[in-house]
Amino acid sequence: MSIVEDDDKIFKENNKSDTKMTLSRSRTQLDNGTDRSFNFKDYDTFTKNEQTPTFETSKFRQKHRFIVLVLNCLICFGGYFCMDQPNALSKHIDEELTGGSSMKYNMLYSFYSWPNIILPFFSGIFIDRMGLKVSCTILFILCIVGQGFFTLGGYNGSGGGFTLSIIGRTIFGMGNESLCIVQNIFANKWFKGKELAFAMALSMSIGRLGSTANNFLMPVIASSAGLGTALLFGLILIMFSYLVTVSLLMLEKKAEKTDAVRNDVQANENIDFSYVRKFPLSFWIITISCVSIYTSIFSFNNISNNFFMNSYDFDLKTAARLTSVVFIIAAIS
Repeated sequence: MSIVEDDDKIFKENNKSDTKMTLSRSRTQLDNGTDRSFNFKDYDTFTKNEQTPTFETSKFRQKHRFIVLVLNCLICFGGYFCMDQPNALSKHIDEELTGGSSMKYNMLYSFYSWPNIILPFFSGIFIDRMGLKVSCTILFILCIVGQGFFTLGGYNGSGGGFTLSIIGRTIFGMGNESLCIVQNIFANKWFKGKELAFAMALSMSIGRLGSTANNFLMPVIASSAGLGTALLFGLILIMFSYLVTVSLLMLEKKAEKTDAVRNDVQANENIDFSYVRKFPLSFWIITISCVSIYTSIFSFNNISNNFFMNSYDFDLKTAARLTSVVFIIAAIS
């Protein structure tokens, strides 16, 4: 054996020894409470044989990543488009579904939102366990079925249409918000470093353009073809988003075959919710900030068209375009 090979062997053995000492020292500090700081990078949640495998970015991912970026931006486009349809169609919904009842109108948003108080918290675990393919299929089935019920409600009008709409909005809400998690997973798999932030920001911007398109198109379609046809157009867009996601899954399957696994180890599947207690103060401040903004902005957005029409005598098309200004600015910024 050559001197170079001996030196290389000694270096690897020393490196392994240093790694074991570092992990042991980190665990001791955490167990004894001497290290009060929390850092996701330093906090070792896996045992020696359960560390998360790391991947080298393959040439396939590098070559096709901007195609993936375009497709990824469209995953939530249909969902965002349909989410705010009640506001864009508020005049027609009042005339054909709710009979002018503000309580019934707001129920279309409430029943959409209630499942999402809890479900997104568990969606990440569900997606990790079931895999992207199964998860995307289930979530899109919920969106398509939910929007389908809402569309049937629009065609039925006062003949049971409101009940069908409530059922549809509830089912739709169970699937739509969790698709944002899927979108972020795809971005994280295909982009790293500064490109990751850009990919996630662009995906959110394009998604918000779905809300803008909804405000521009829905009043026009409903005025010319009726409420049911307008809701059907949203259903078609969700199906389009599903086809886009299928294309992404095909690219992901090919990419996984080209990924080079550095350390052949198995990830820990156990979920420990006690880690929530160790989240830094900055995390909770950001969370409270997001809740405050969503409470003020989206609560007004849900009734903005009726507000503009009743307070300033605007027609539905003008009111919807005013509402879309917020989403246009959000998409650009």
